[in-house]
Amino acid sequence: MNLLDLFKPGWKRSDPTARESAILRLRDQNILKQICLTDPDPMVRVAAIGRLEKDQVLGTVALQDSNARVRWAALKRIQSPQVLSHLAKHGQDWFVRWISSVKLDHPATYGHLLEEEGKYPYKEGDTDYWVRSAAVDKVENMDLLIEIVRTADDSIVRKTALKRLEDDHLLAQIVRTDPSDEVRTSAVRKIKDQELLASIAKETDSWEVRKAALRRIRNQALLDEMNRTEKDLMNAELRKAAVSKTNDSSILTEVAKTDERWEVRRAAVYKIKDRDTLLEIAGSDQNWEVRKAAVQRIEDPVFLAKLITSQDASIHPEIRKAAIEKIQDQELLQKIVWVEGQKEIRSVALGRLQNPAFLERVATKHADEWLRSIAAAKLHDQELLSKIIREDRSDWVRITAQERLDLLNGKAAQEMK
Repeated sequence: MNLLDLFKPGWKRSDPTARESAILRLRDQNILKQICLTDPDPMVRVAAIGRLEKDQVLGTVALQDSNARVRWAALKRIQSPQVLSHLAKHGQDWFVRWISSVKLDHPATYGHLLEEEGKYPYKEGDTDYWVRSAAVDKVENMDLLIEIVRTADDSIVRKTALKRLEDDHLLAQIVRTDPSDEVRTSAVRKIKDQELLASIAKETDSWEVRKAALRRIRNQALLDEMNRTEKDLMNAELRKAAVSKTNDSSILTEVAKTDERWEVRRAAVYKIKDRDTLLEIAGSDQNWEVRKAAVQRIEDPVFLAKLITSQDASIHPEIRKAAIEKIQDQELLQKIVWVEGQKEIRSVALGRLQNPAFLERVATKHADEWLRSIAAAKLHDQELLSKIIREDRSDWVRITAQERLDLLNGKAAQEMK
């Protein structure tokens, strides 16, 4: 405690908690008025409001206090129809004006708002945004809703008001002026005018808002035009969103071959159907992710086999693995398992084989212990597994075979029950 506090009344002490406690014992209306109008702590002012009986002073607080929670506390205490009527006409805050009129004319609605407040216990630093959001849901006057969207200090309240607005040009204005990307995005999601959405996607400074606008565009001609003309304005995420919505083969081909961002090229490749274009991209794009996407779209077994067996060291393993996933030729897959090369490529090929004789051969004769273990994990012959456990030179293969044998024995025991 500050030493000087010893010589002050409780409501003047430096500690806000001490002042708040002292107010609970105060009855002097003039002192309570002074506290309501001058104390620097909002919670102390709220405590004083709870003891104040002068509606005129409460009306002044509801008009002038800088804290929304304090204004709401004052509004709840006011009973005078004259004060409420004055607030309804002259309050600078839409909430003050609206709640004053609701208290006068719509007691059921006002009771509902009090119930809403009761669901959200006040914590230090909170405001009454939840009450104001609940109030917005009851507003029917469109002019008031527009004012709320333009002037409410809380983004949650503005978003709530947006739900009731339908005018595309008003919504577009909110998109261009609201300080919150969340509110702007909510406004975009309600706009139907395709030209307005295209304008927002081209011009606004937030990529989140632009992306939301692109997702709302259904006019394919607008999207195609933007793909051709707005590359400098649209970042990679926006170009991907636009590409995902077009079916124009010429645009998709151009994007897949020329866009400077690999993720945009890949998005286009996923939609291309032309075999020759896919073959060209699979063989020439500088990014392996793009080439892999093209391979995943190709059904040509000759090309896929050539790609898998090529000696070109620049072919990324993931590209070869994607090609293997498309191969149905069991003989080719068996050859890949035995050919010298990257182990992860051969393991993918082995994973696609089910021939028991071939798996036995790999499990017992392949030089690579990793491939032997993969094959052992797919065997069903328990005698062969027991032999591998006894004879294989690799601890890893023996452990894998033992785990497989235990699994098969466990299944057999379950079936006998």
